[in-house]
Amino acid sequence: MKLSGNFWLHIKKYFKMFIYSFIGWGITNLLVNGSIFDDIRNYLLVMHPKLGKLLTCMQCSGFWVGVLLGLFNFAGIIENPWSDFFQFQGEAAGKIRHFIEFLLLIFTSGVWISGVSVVFNTLLITFAKMGIKWE
Repeated sequence: MKLSGNFWLHIKKYFKMFIYSFIGWGITNLLVNGSIFDDIRNYLLVMHPKLGKLLTCMQCSGFWVGVLLGLFNFAGIIENPWSDFFQFQGEAAGKIRHFIEFLLLIFTSGVWISGVSVVFNTLLITFAKMGIKWE
């Protein structure tokens, strides 16, 4: 059985999506749960409660990590799997079109990484309650 080129393109796209999601979750998990940031989180919780709460919330931090990854994509540092979806054709022209693409890409990235972070964290907590530990 011969697999078509389209099949491998889809596999490549899903693999990029998984890697992008894993990077976003990893950064978010490090910010929220990493002991390396304990002092910063505690300081912010006391001195700037809103910022401190941001670093203790998986969903909030995930959104801003996603926004940061979206900015990195726009700067050409990392490839966002959704870049292809926001290439408008037709009436929207020039700078306005690029600005809309920019906002959609960043917002989508933030929402995606936020959701992925919550789902991955929930799975880890569920596994831990079942006695499955990641060491």
